[in-house]
Amino acid sequence: SESKSNGNHLGIHNEHVRKPTWSTDDLIAGFAKMQAKQAESKKKKKKDKDKTKVKAKFPQPPPGQFFNAFGESITPSDILFAFQFVDIRNDRKITVDEMQI
Repeated sequence: SESKSNGNHLGIHNEHVRKPTWSTDDLIAGFAKMQAKQAESKKKKKKDKDKTKVKAKFPQPPPGQFFNAFGESITPSDILFAFQFVDIRNDRKITVDEMQI
């Protein structure tokens, strides 16, 4: 818009015009709408899950025993192999630096 001062036209540029700001109530209402929308989308995602899938059930070892990656009991020869693999100095001790291979 323009205004007159002593017959001269003065222009008002857009950078001097005050831009509208959000009131606190507008921000709170917008935030509440956003939260409601997120909660609604979460409910939809939960409903769309396929419940027919069956999770794999891995065998559980008896107390005091351990299974290897194939579900078999670990034998003393398995433990000896692991020890010899880590004991690179063949001093029958496992030190911290040997564990950082």
